[in-house]
Amino acid sequence: MLRRSLILVLLAGLWGQAHAALLEGRVIDQESKQPVGIAAVFVGTIARTETDASGQFRLDGLPPGEQILRVEHVGFEPWKRTIVLSDERSLKISVRLQARIATLEPVDVTSARPDPSVPQSKRTLTGVTIRRSAGTVATDPLRAIQSLPGVAAAAGDDFSDRYVVRGGEPEENLVLFDGFPLLQPIHLEGFTSVVYDDLIGGIELYPGALPPRFGNALSSVTLLSPAQPKRMRAYFRYDLGSVALGGEIPRGEASVLGAGRMSFYNLLLQRPPDVEDRSFQDFSAKATRPVGALVGSVTAVASRDRETGNLDRSADSYLLGVRLGSKPGPRMARVGLSLSERDRSTSFRGPDDRVSEETVAELRRALASCEIVWGFSSSFQTRLDAEVSRDRFSGKSFIAVQDRVPDLALAKDEGGFVSAEGTWSARAFAVSAGGRLERIPFTKGRKGSPYASLRFRGLKRVTPGVGWRIVRQSPFPLYDNPVVAGLPLEPTSLLKAGKGELPPSAAEHLSASCEFELLYGFGGAVEIYRKLYGSLARWDDPAGPAPGQIHGDGKGKGEGIEMTLRRPAGRYATGWVSYSISRTRKKEGPSKALRPSDHDRPRMGQLALEVPITSGTIISASYRISSGRPYTPVVGCEGPYNLIKIPADEANGERLPDYRRLDVKLEHRVYGDRRDAFFYLDVLNVLNRHNLDDVAYGCFGGRPYRIYSQGVRITPVAGFGVYF
Repeated sequence: MLRRSLILVLLAGLWGQAHAALLEGRVIDQESKQPVGIAAVFVGTIARTETDASGQFRLDGLPPGEQILRVEHVGFEPWKRTIVLSDERSLKISVRLQARIATLEPVDVTSARPDPSVPQSKRTLTGVTIRRSAGTVATDPLRAIQSLPGVAAAAGDDFSDRYVVRGGEPEENLVLFDGFPLLQPIHLEGFTSVVYDDLIGGIELYPGALPPRFGNALSSVTLLSPAQPKRMRAYFRYDLGSVALGGEIPRGEASVLGAGRMSFYNLLLQRPPDVEDRSFQDFSAKATRPVGALVGSVTAVASRDRETGNLDRSADSYLLGVRLGSKPGPRMARVGLSLSERDRSTSFRGPDDRVSEETVAELRRALASCEIVWGFSSSFQTRLDAEVSRDRFSGKSFIAVQDRVPDLALAKDEGGFVSAEGTWSARAFAVSAGGRLERIPFTKGRKGSPYASLRFRGLKRVTPGVGWRIVRQSPFPLYDNPVVAGLPLEPTSLLKAGKGELPPSAAEHLSASCEFELLYGFGGAVEIYRKLYGSLARWDDPAGPAPGQIHGDGKGKGEGIEMTLRRPAGRYATGWVSYSISRTRKKEGPSKALRPSDHDRPRMGQLALEVPITSGTIISASYRISSGRPYTPVVGCEGPYNLIKIPADEANGERLPDYRRLDVKLEHRVYGDRRDAFFYLDVLNVLNRHNLDDVAYGCFGGRPYRIYSQGVRITPVAGFGVYF
């Protein structure tokens, strides 16, 4: 019945679209004739959009007839005109905004300059795309990343934000908010992001040969950019058992935006049997203000997690960052300071109701950074970045089976890097080259990491490119959930065994890409990549490494091809389809439990589609299909506290069968002069195939544990919000 209703809604939308109007236009500055980006465009109270960097805007599915068109932007006088829309032809209009202040400072247009780098394999998501995407579960920013080409949900629980990129591990990804690293980017082991989606203006994901100013992430770096406030407003939102209050205050070039959120009842529909209740709270904010010729900003993120039951967990974290510098442009200099902390504690009570296992881990980081971008000419630009950090890790873990055996670790270390990069941009090509000299905390030695990227621009409709980079990361899982090669590990024992003795783990990325444009607005890309891993942490004892027994001779390889076809904008539908073939093999973790990568996806297909139905109403769909992970043996489960009995016929079966999932989302928005409102219904796993009740088993330190395959039942998720 549900599938039939969804099909009828889609057909009705496609029929109704034939009687809709199309409005296109461009917004420019009356004086300078330059395009005005991020201008708010209103059509009566039924539709709203924003201009892109070139000042263009487009609205589909508008009702024919007379409407009032309004355009607003900070620093310009509001613009208003009555227009008449027709379903027989599109209406194109040009808008010229008059500055509020008659005398303006000279404007240096950065679009005429070369980029500071020529990144390969860059993926982007706008804030609007995040909120419209199906399967994001309360429009979550990090969960939206799982639908990008080359990205998959982490194995274990598909109701999770944890993601893997090109066969890597979740611990190999780095997440930054406003340029500052998040020590805890997700709540409750992956339930939702700690940064609310209304604060996000866009996402950039670098899965390959990322520029040298980014590092410490073998698989990918994700940048969460704060939104730019456009008008004063406050909002109230409800999403999946949580409520949020937030607001935006623009004042010329100064602005403040922030949001606080809390859960108010047990969140998970299918919580583990040893967890009674889960809750979280978070707060995120950014304030920006001009200081003479400079611009200063303050960024803050705080989060709190609680789980109770047989398995008690808690996690608290905060981030406070301050930045001061010149405005973005061909010549720019900025400095920043940040303090961050993450405290985690876990206790497990056995059948006799006594503490069987307990861990505590605290990580504190102080960081100072600076960046300088200098454009020598219209074709040559350089960039210099530097960062100095100090990490302090303290932790303890003990297991009480017969005797209490504490395992303590207390360590302080410094880290940092200096990177330099130059970009030469010509009519036919752009090339970047540079490198990074870095010291990663809790590892030995200083390492250099070169970078090079080349992109051709002279060919019509085709843009080929190639990129190469060496990326390094600490072998200790201090920043994310403690997992190495799929095995749960507390960082205390790992750090105690190998602090200062291991070189940083490394991955050499090589990628070749070709972007192309087709007819009727279609385009796409083909990319071939290869990753060579080195210096991965390994040890002999499956129960964990002892001091002096951990070594860094693990190796690995990943390679594949990704093909994507997309249509960025269309009158009837917008979307993309991607297919990838890949293979990843790594030797890390216990030598006696050698395994391929937990998250290898030999074949994966993805489809994202967005169909406008009527004004303000959109249906979106996301479909994913992937082949399962490779065979992984279970060995050595003979410990004294074997609480799980593994069926003989399941101990060495395939961990994950082929995976299929279809999510469908219906969203309706109403725009007014003073208030906006929206409602959405996101139905997860409409197919409900091959994703449930497939349980496999693993073993660590003689203790078996269950590994649940990905998948959720058919789950409707609803939310609404009002903006004042």
